[in-house]
Amino acid sequence: LTRAVLSTARKYIFIENQYMTAALVGNELAKILSQPEGPEIVAVLPKVESGWLEQSSMGVLRARMLEHLRRADEFGRLHIYYPQVPNLGEHSVNVHSKLLIVDGKFLKIGSSNLSNRSLGLDTECDLSIEAEEGDERTAAAITRVLCRLLGEHLDLAPEVCRRALDEVGSLSALIDSRRNEPRTLKPLDWLAEDAPLNL
Repeated sequence: LTRAVLSTARKYIFIENQYMTAALVGNELAKILSQPEGPEIVAVLPKVESGWLEQSSMGVLRARMLEHLRRADEFGRLHIYYPQVPNLGEHSVNVHSKLLIVDGKFLKIGSSNLSNRSLGLDTECDLSIEAEEGDERTAAAITRVLCRLLGEHLDLAPEVCRRALDEVGSLSALIDSRRNEPRTLKPLDWLAEDAPLNL
């Protein structure tokens, strides 16, 4: 389902996930990014994984996937962020959500990480909502979820976030316009495939 939905995207793909390591997801996103016309891809991930064990396993896999996507991003449509919240000192927000929104027409939320284990081995429970052609009520509800979540990250009321998004016409443009705010989404740096881990 996840790969099939990603392939339908025309405007944007919004991902918020604890892990982003699944090969089928990475390959589909790379395919999308390599096309001249296509959606922007915005992902909100943890700044760092929790603890040395996750950093040396899921962290390495995530870095490899993100480097693979960066190389496929010939047209500058890939945007990876982490949440910044003031007064946390050396700590950062531990993103634990598992959410996917595509074009304001499809929403999936539940327990599935974008990892090989979640998508192929573990028992998970996700809820998917899809707005069929002409179903403006469901599409509006999905967009409200997006703007509530994005507004939380960007310190904007949901209705203000919605108006700002309509004005700029792009998730990444809206996020980047709020980059200097205390509570915001910051671009995520990641390790290249063969870079040494700093544990």
